[in-house]
Amino acid sequence: MRVDQSNPSTMLLTAVILALAGAIDPSMRRWRDAPIAQVTGGRVRGLTTKDNVTAFYGVPYAKAKRYAAAAPMSWSGIRDATAPAEPCPQMAHGVIGREDCLVANVFTPAGNLNLPIMLQIHGGSMNAGRAVADGSALAKRAKAVIISIQYRLGALGFWAANASTPQNFGLDDLLFALRWARDNADAFGGDPKRVMVFGVSAGGAAVAHLLTTAPPGLIFSAAMESPGGHQGWMAPGSRPDDDFVAPSVLAAASAATATTIRCSVDDFNCLRKVPNADIITAAEGVRFAPALLRARPANPLSADGVETPLALLRLGAWQQGAVIIGGQSCESCAATAALAGPPRNLTHFEFVDALQTYFAGSRIAWSDVVARYAPRVATEGRWRTLARIMSDSGHACSAQLHASAVADGWVYEFEKATKGLPGAVHGSDEPWLFQEKGSDPLSLAMAAYWSSLAHAGDPNYAADGVAWPRSPAVLGLDDEISTRKNTRRPECLDFWAPWLGFY
Repeated sequence: MRVDQSNPSTMLLTAVILALAGAIDPSMRRWRDAPIAQVTGGRVRGLTTKDNVTAFYGVPYAKAKRYAAAAPMSWSGIRDATAPAEPCPQMAHGVIGREDCLVANVFTPAGNLNLPIMLQIHGGSMNAGRAVADGSALAKRAKAVIISIQYRLGALGFWAANASTPQNFGLDDLLFALRWARDNADAFGGDPKRVMVFGVSAGGAAVAHLLTTAPPGLIFSAAMESPGGHQGWMAPGSRPDDDFVAPSVLAAASAATATTIRCSVDDFNCLRKVPNADIITAAEGVRFAPALLRARPANPLSADGVETPLALLRLGAWQQGAVIIGGQSCESCAATAALAGPPRNLTHFEFVDALQTYFAGSRIAWSDVVARYAPRVATEGRWRTLARIMSDSGHACSAQLHASAVADGWVYEFEKATKGLPGAVHGSDEPWLFQEKGSDPLSLAMAAYWSSLAHAGDPNYAADGVAWPRSPAVLGLDDEISTRKNTRRPECLDFWAPWLGFY
């Protein structure tokens, strides 16, 4: 356009336009250049992080009607995906979240294509948690597409009108998300043939579930970090860390919650009209978790009883790839400190009192536990033995038993001690894996091992330093990485195995 410079008004107007253009151009350019991905449901606009990683937040992978199976979701136009979505409804100092929560956060390092996908499932005892907010550092370090998903939780994710028809909507969401990740791999620079699933705690238990239920070919590799499971020694529905329950337990929880909100347990029209906050509030203190289902008659590995993912793993009911399995050196140290005080020399009375409290109402005699761990008391003291018992009765032995159930596995123990405690507590490895510790050598090593499994099905593929031998050897993850013989195996196999669903 030619400007008439002889006209002062025209010159002033031109100057104003140019000034305004200069003021708004950077933001307009950022918006115009923002990454756009075409997924099965429509287009989404993301952002580029300071690490030069492309990030898409809150991308819907499904829509879900309450107490109904997830279904494909679509939209018109370009959907904004530049901010994290709310979590699925849960109790966290009051009810938070919203029900249109089946979303994924996706992070892709710049300039890379055909990368493996690392799909993370969050923990939270199947009742809490949300997709990780920042996977950009791990994506860049691992040279992989990081996808973190959300799934329905608690009383909105698991329901049973009766013990014969439990509904595991939350677990079904995971399989839907896994298929979505495969089908949309190209949109984010990923390789649909190399999808690794990983998760901590209940997320690890969910990985075990997927390994035994997902169709062959969906999962290339997996990592179970402190996987939970069915803790059969507990009084039914009595504790919040049993990641799988019997159908009768879920049915009882559903009936109690329905009564509180004045609906019949099988009246889904009524249940769908109640505000989700009322359901979550009514369910507080009642155990909701996936119900263990009877194996299908068509499955040659079926048994007449209720099967746990761990039992199915042992029976060989999985056709997936290589697996990393492990946990922390003192899974329940924090819980032990809450029960018996900080590490110190417990008296025999304090030791017994703590055990009686911990095993109150359970199906196992605390005196039998004391007898089995008596040698530990002599060598480690009562406080550390109490912590070991509490750890072994749940996530520690669950991790070891999962490791012994798979043929192609690598086992680790995270040993970087939590401040003020004699070991690493439950979930403490997650920040190190997600590179929240910057360039710390331990953090870098973990990214190398995990990403090598994602790239090639072998954690040694691109990892420098200590070679990681297969199970039953254990890789100790600390400032100094080392390998050793598995020293916890005897108690897990000869004492806890039948109580943890390993039969």
